[in-house]
Amino acid sequence: SALHLFVYLTCKYEEKEGNITVPLTAATAVEKIANSFGRDVIRTKVSSRAIMEAALDGKTIFVGAQDGGYIFPRFLPAFDGIATFFKLMEYLAQAEKPLSEIIASLPSYCLSQESTFCPWDKKGLVMRRVMEVAKDYDTEMLDGVKMYGDKGWVLVLPDPDEPTVRIYAEGITEHDAEYEVSRFVDFINDIIKNNLE
Repeated sequence: SALHLFVYLTCKYEEKEGNITVPLTAATAVEKIANSFGRDVIRTKVSSRAIMEAALDGKTIFVGAQDGGYIFPRFLPAFDGIATFFKLMEYLAQAEKPLSEIIASLPSYCLSQESTFCPWDKKGLVMRRVMEVAKDYDTEMLDGVKMYGDKGWVLVLPDPDEPTVRIYAEGITEHDAEYEVSRFVDFINDIIKNNLE
């Protein structure tokens, strides 16, 4: 993805020390790329606001959103398409190989996501039930509930603005990621169906 390309290019060609910051929904390939250059990865909440706030810490050299917004905080701590274009040109001018070879060399990953309807008054119940399931996993609760398993991770995140819950997953294969998303969509739908008043 473009996010992984920018992580690679920033880590390789940015001379200044600093971290790479991405939301919880980004694939673990980000850590593989950044760590290979001795850079740390900081994870943030998923919202645009949280991502932009991360750009203000003074230690970050690149912030990337999963949907394509990028921030180069030393230039401007906000999403900027023009700055992104010029950074891409700057980095590619330094590259020893064609862009196609760089992209082909990046680690592969399998992500899946889906939103499912959840009435406002059921979100608390749904998240409590998800937390009960999470007891069987290594869990992170920075934003929603993120559970790590042998084949990847799944993040269950109530939408703050819509009556929905978003489910994101990464797996070793596409099937693994899609299975986890489908499993939690069904789990949430069953909770709602069985608790209608």
